[in-house]
Amino acid sequence: MGGTNEQVMEKKTTSNDGTTQVNGQVRYHQAIGGFIHFHDDVNALKVSIPVATWFSAWQSWGYADLAQQTYLHVAVIVIQPENLGEAYKLDVSLAIEKMKLSPDFTKLKDFTTGQPK
Repeated sequence: MGGTNEQVMEKKTTSNDGTTQVNGQVRYHQAIGGFIHFHDDVNALKVSIPVATWFSAWQSWGYADLAQQTYLHVAVIVIQPENLGEAYKLDVSLAIEKMKLSPDFTKLKDFTTGQPK
């Protein structure tokens, strides 16, 4: 639907015991201008992340897309094997959520970016 290298993966949440629950899909691709776009098409949500930001910290972090007012949470999860000698399982939890900016966050953001009061 857009950009290059488009892929789709399951949108999952993970509990503290390491079990995952699939609750949709996330589509992602490289976009023009040096961004990676993540889309939750069912809920009409999008996050646009600079490639450098994504590349430098992708393994466990969140990203607030202020323009889209969405939040992407990515976490790499290591699940211990059930039996001694078996391999650990590496998985990922990925979620896009709507986001609202609090007055305190907006004030700090405006200060940081040099926006007038």
